[in-house]
Amino acid sequence: MKRYLLACSLVLILMVTNVFAVQVDGLKDLNGKNYQSSHGKKKELILFWGTWCKECKQKMSDILPAIDARSDVAVLTVNMDSDVNRVKHFVEKEGIKLAVLQDTNKNLIKDLKVFAVPHWAIYELNGKWVLKDSASAFDIDRINKALK
Repeated sequence: MKRYLLACSLVLILMVTNVFAVQVDGLKDLNGKNYQSSHGKKKELILFWGTWCKECKQKMSDILPAIDARSDVAVLTVNMDSDVNRVKHFVEKEGIKLAVLQDTNKNLIKDLKVFAVPHWAIYELNGKWVLKDSASAFDIDRINKALK
């Protein structure tokens, strides 16, 4: 019983403090190269999106580039489409300048329980990338609060 209570307490503490570390390794760019964080910023806002998502398209053309321009936050996008050529065409056609990645092994998608788009997550660098917040609705007030 003591072990059970200890385990439950630890899980509760981790949930409250949002320190579940989730691997962002395994993400690849649209050319199949492994993603490596080289932007030098302390936070990453990751948006999961699809070429079919009108809300995602709108966010990627106005709100997210403004956030990416901040000195402390890098915006990465993870496309959920299985056809990389369709994604490349969409990115070129829409003039998307944000980093577009794919979770080819689906580890991050599974870890964050991404079932629909848009879905976002914020990571903070604390010696390693640590999940700070994540949600399936694009709530700019919650995102801004998590970025502080």
